Amino acid sequence: MKSYFVLLLFVLASLTTSHDTAASQHCLAITECENKIAEIPLPTASGSVQGVPGKRGPPGAKGDQGMKGEPGDPCDVEDQLAGLINRLSRMENEQNAMKNEQKAMKKQLARQSTDFPQQISDLKETVIDNEEELNDTNKQVTDIQSELTLGLDSLQKQHNATEQHLNQETAEFSRLEEELRKMQTQLAEEKLASQAQVFRLEEELRSTQTQLAEEKTLSQEFKKHLVNVTEKLTMHEEQHLNDTKEQVTDVQSDIVRSSCLDLINAGKNRSGIYEVQPRDGSSTLQVFCDMEVDGGGWTLVASVHENNIDGKCTIGDNWSTDQGTTGSTSSSSWSNTRIFGNVEGATSDDYKNEAYFNIPANDVMIWHVPNNNPSSQWSNLASLKYFTNNSFLTQYGSNLRDLYKNHFPMERQEEFSVAENLDKYTATFEEKSSYIRSAIPSFNSYTYDSNNNNQISDGGADMYDNGNKVFVRSASSDWHRVVYDATHHDTDWSVTSTTQTHPFLALMYIENLGGHQSYFEIKVESGTGADGSGSYSSYTGDLSYDDYNMKYKTYNVHDQAQADPSICEVYFVVYSREKGSIVSGSNLFSSNEWSSSDDDLVNSMRVNNNPRKVFLGYTLFSKSAGVIVSPTEVRNAMTNMLQSMAVFPQNFNCSRTEESVVAPIIFHTGTKQTVTNRIPSAQQSLTTAGFIQLRALNSIGYPFAMCPGVKTDSCYPSAYCIGSISMIGANSRSYGDFTDGTSTFHNLNASVLIFTRN
Repeated sequence: MKSYFVLLLFVLASLTTSHDTAASQHCLAITECENKIAEIPLPTASGSVQGVPGKRGPPGAKGDQGMKGEPGDPCDVEDQLAGLINRLSRMENEQNAMKNEQKAMKKQLARQSTDFPQQISDLKETVIDNEEELNDTNKQVTDIQSELTLGLDSLQKQHNATEQHLNQETAEFSRLEEELRKMQTQLAEEKLASQAQVFRLEEELRSTQTQLAEEKTLSQEFKKHLVNVTEKLTMHEEQHLNDTKEQVTDVQSDIVRSSCLDLINAGKNRSGIYEVQPRDGSSTLQVFCDMEVDGGGWTLVASVHENNIDGKCTIGDNWSTDQGTTGSTSSSSWSNTRIFGNVEGATSDDYKNEAYFNIPANDVMIWHVPNNNPSSQWSNLASLKYFTNNSFLTQYGSNLRDLYKNHFPMERQEEFSVAENLDKYTATFEEKSSYIRSAIPSFNSYTYDSNNNNQISDGGADMYDNGNKVFVRSASSDWHRVVYDATHHDTDWSVTSTTQTHPFLALMYIENLGGHQSYFEIKVESGTGADGSGSYSSYTGDLSYDDYNMKYKTYNVHDQAQADPSICEVYFVVYSREKGSIVSGSNLFSSNEWSSSDDDLVNSMRVNNNPRKVFLGYTLFSKSAGVIVSPTEVRNAMTNMLQSMAVFPQNFNCSRTEESVVAPIIFHTGTKQTVTNRIPSAQQSLTTAGFIQLRALNSIGYPFAMCPGVKTDSCYPSAYCIGSISMIGANSRSYGDFTDGTSTFHNLNASVLIFTRN
């Protein structure tokens, strides 16, 4: 492309130089002619010829005298003049011709100048066309290169997939080869055993024949009799020998063992489904045997599978009740002889076989296997495998059914009081109070200035005239005035704890064992500094966080004219059905006494309808200079308070492990850390990995059959344990084969397989 531009510039330069040279030559010729004409002597009036200045003819030359005023020959002068005129005329013609030629050349030059831009434009278009053609060619080359690259990538992927498939096929071939080798070895061993049996029988036959030959020396009559006996004996021995050979040929396939441990002791060392006969005279059944973990011999006796987490004690929850039977007294599949499911479908449905209660056992093994997989894949897919090896079952009847029926019944036990744990929460409330207080800008940190420590006398800046007097009671008790920074117990019903913090907090934990008390109540009496000149208001709110719910009601007194600190009393109730709270009714939270002025306040709130495992509380907010605490600020502060209570009471320590069976475990697949990582950090202090706990109890006495992989002191083991009985009337979300709480600890898309070994 560059050569085209060089050629174009060369042509333009040549044409321009040619035209400039021709024009210059014409101009020089015209100038030369004009000079020659100027040199011609012209005749003067006196008949002389005027010489050219600076030119003088040769002395004595004819006609040269004119320069000196000398007279000449008139004829010569006329001839010369005529010649000059002709010469001049010719020169004028030549000059005109040269001018015309010059004009023609200028026209030609102008015409050529006009044509050059067009030629240049044509050349540029040609160049552009060539460039576009070159770009198209480059694009085609690029497209071809891209197609080649894609093709090579596709071929590489196909090659990788083929290679991976080939590796898988090779591995499978190797596995089958190994299985074939084992089978051949087993058959060879069984063949040797059969040959030994035949050899023994042949030896017995030869011995018998030898004895018969010796007896032939007896009397002929006896010999005849002996011959007859021998013939019969030979026929019997031959028949016996044939029967024995047939039995040996069966390679002991007709021998039914009592358990997987018996099978492995008989040389059956491959995991899979076998037929066993737990007891003499009992029917045979198919079971899955694991022949690998800790030497093998494990019999699958049961599996727990969740088919619908929203269905509680419904069809499919075979462990919690008998197909939908409700009530805590219904028979539990953990402690009866009912069977269900089939061995191959143990990860697709609940499963329990006769081995659960008919095969003696010392230890337990647990597998966690993804749902809906064939038995041949269970071992490879299991995320966790662990087992006990301390023979703990021998202390409890040597099977799981006896343990749950006769030693640790799957029945509701006595409740456990957790009220004393309230002190643990209020003792750390000072740390949490700054988080709550941060939601209220310019919070007024009032002064605790009463000598009796049961009220706020002034609070600073005339906030009170003896106020914030707090009282508590239950339906069957009188009002009790609480002391700040102290704890008050009301038998088995409730405990109230108060704090001298900012904000002030009075918190009552309502246990109400047995549900005998119909209501619980908090009351606050206050004389305010408003003295009748302030304003007051009241409103309610609802909040929820995680599994917790809060209802609250406020009473506000504010007086910006007097500039007294504002007062914002907040009464609240907190409950969590998922954590065991028992609440009901639209009038759950109601006011018994409520003020309608800015002074002499008497406000009380109660929680009704025989509540259990519920919090009833009161807190005090304030801002300086009579500024009201806005509804948004109250809501934000109460949200922070609810979040601070979210770990409470789930982190209570019930310490009921002495009412359970706890056995240490050994991990085959997975580790203790694997299990620990599944425990929420806030609850790890109460739950320890590396154990299996049987018949764990919650705080209200309901049992959970098994806590796989952990032991727990939590009052709410539903977060880790499976197989609870029906809790109709208590907490319907915390029972069933799996509970709602187990979704964060157990994979609901996996089944728990239970093995035993004697």
